[in-house]
Amino acid sequence: MTSPAQPSRSPIGVFPGRVGHSDVRYRISDALALKARRYGKLDHPYLIAVLSSGTFAADDEDIAGALFGGWTLVLHETSDAQNPRSESTRADNGVWSATRNRGLSGVISARRLAPWSVNTESPRLWLNPWAERPLALGLDWLAETRVKDEGITVDLLSEPAGVDATDEMLSGAVQGVVGFYDHTVDLQGLGKFAESVVQFSQAPGEVELVSSKHPEVKSFADFKGMNLGVTGLGSSTNFLTQYMEIKNGLQLSDVTSVPVGAGDTFIAALKQDQIQGGMTTEPTVSRLLDTGEAKVLIDMRTVEGTKAALGGTYPAASLYMPTDWVNAHKDLTQKLANAFVKTLKFINTHSAAEIAAKMPPDYYVGNEAQYVKALDAGKQMFTPDGVMPKGGPETVLAVLSQFKDSLKGKTIDLSKTYTTEFVDAANKM
Repeated sequence: MTSPAQPSRSPIGVFPGRVGHSDVRYRISDALALKARRYGKLDHPYLIAVLSSGTFAADDEDIAGALFGGWTLVLHETSDAQNPRSESTRADNGVWSATRNRGLSGVISARRLAPWSVNTESPRLWLNPWAERPLALGLDWLAETRVKDEGITVDLLSEPAGVDATDEMLSGAVQGVVGFYDHTVDLQGLGKFAESVVQFSQAPGEVELVSSKHPEVKSFADFKGMNLGVTGLGSSTNFLTQYMEIKNGLQLSDVTSVPVGAGDTFIAALKQDQIQGGMTTEPTVSRLLDTGEAKVLIDMRTVEGTKAALGGTYPAASLYMPTDWVNAHKDLTQKLANAFVKTLKFINTHSAAEIAAKMPPDYYVGNEAQYVKALDAGKQMFTPDGVMPKGGPETVLAVLSQFKDSLKGKTIDLSKTYTTEFVDAANKM
């Protein structure tokens, strides 16, 4: 309708609203802690269900923060008082810890679940890794994507960064993670044990890009005072970025790591100059190079490039799982290893075009030729057999020890961060 007084204008009614800060994490953690105390010690595992509704319903990060503690920034003194080193970690203020609420076996959470939304909203199970009476769950709880040859069924959940997937594993929501091997080393420094069961790659496949808007950046040291994109804080791209800072004479406080994910979100952040560079993988790399919006500064898509950047072979993508779970489910672990070793052998014996033909079309991001070209260039980073490359764990430990306080002064047993038991058996089949 139009306004009688001003026919060319249409009035719009706006309902009165309010603006304020909302942190449902504290409300959830307080409610869970109170509920957990009411039951005392029980003879069997038990769960508490959390249904979050209303305008500011809790998302998964709110639940993770309530259970495991919120993210906090820790500043460490350095020789340069003006440039303290920072590190993101979870604060010890969650419902669960090695000393708190160990009687609570798990939590089921749902967001705005109602009779009319059950087809779109799925409850989520979070398991307490410190539970006195843990809930014994196997892969029979998982569904949808079949590893057909091995007769098992798995559900693939996508997370924006490896650190998020690791949190899922520690909570018991998933039994394994396809992510960088370096997380197993980092976890051991924190007193938690996980191991790489199948080693997919012997190079990170990562590229440090610099925005074409900043031609003044000729080396990594030139990023001083700038923002660099990483998939997430505490992710492997964050680890490698921090190492590059130290290696190139910078303080960790000289560069700000910005969690921007990968793909479209990374590209948007670079275009809008929210980040001046960043670490990412294919096909994001090729997309930005083709449009001329970025240039390669450091290339770790090959073993040779990785050795030049990191000083040795750097085993990256892997299937890693909690050591206790692996030991308790060796048959299932072997079947998973069999399936992945077959996949690696297929990659090693087929062309990039043949591999691309097996992938979902949305992986091409609208440009199949570009995808095939990028895959062909990066194929050599995959191991042919799933076996941990010799010297790789030592390189990872050397890199992480440059900046991870969780590793300083600790003796890390690298033999407990990976196993070849299952890939050795798979390669004999």
